[in-house]
Amino acid sequence: LADQGVPGAQMIIPITFMVIVGTVFVSALGSPFLASRLGISGEQPPSLLLIGGPAWALAMGGAMREVGAEVRVWTEDEDETKAAEEVDLVAFGGPLDPHFGVAQSVIDELSAVALVSEDDTLNQLLSAEFAASYEPDQVYRLRSPVDAAPIVSSAATPLFDDLSDSVEIERRVSTGEKMKIFLPGEPLPAEALEIASVRRRSGAIPPRVRLASSVTGSLVSPDNTVIALVPAGSA
Repeated sequence: LADQGVPGAQMIIPITFMVIVGTVFVSALGSPFLASRLGISGEQPPSLLLIGGPAWALAMGGAMREVGAEVRVWTEDEDETKAAEEVDLVAFGGPLDPHFGVAQSVIDELSAVALVSEDDTLNQLLSAEFAASYEPDQVYRLRSPVDAAPIVSSAATPLFDDLSDSVEIERRVSTGEKMKIFLPGEPLPAEALEIASVRRRSGAIPPRVRLASSVTGSLVSPDNTVIALVPAGSA
């Protein structure tokens, strides 16, 4: 067309090239990875991976699921698997090595990991591996027994104030106390014990899951939905 003297013909190739590039770029925004990097994905929910399934953690996970979080439970215990399914949590087992020998979709873009199994050695080893890939406030683990020697150092955040706290929380759940959902701005009664918080994605701010720890302080904030343990009569 340029050879034939058509006005503007020399611009056709550059314009066509830019249209193609623009189309590819817009289509690429459908990619979950790129969309999340640009802060335009509103579909990614808060997510938590539980390693182990004690009753208190499953009760917490069930409450988190009610407010839109995705909670998965890794366990090799049949009773824990059954209990997880009873509160509509996805439970799975199988390989869980330092290189995350599980389906990649299980660990992609996790908001948090909580190592709450009865096996302190497993909790220590996996907490170190997860902490190498995530921020310290995304990886939580039960504190080791006072007589347990540390196996590895880890930047993971220790849960609660003391290991005995998890034992007491487990006891309270077994006696009928409930995990109650407190929406952002809703006051917690004096008897409520903070367990976890959930914050959904907001623009470029990613979704977040936090668990109770003496290291991080209160979970209450204007943007957080808080999960707290309350006496049965208060639920």
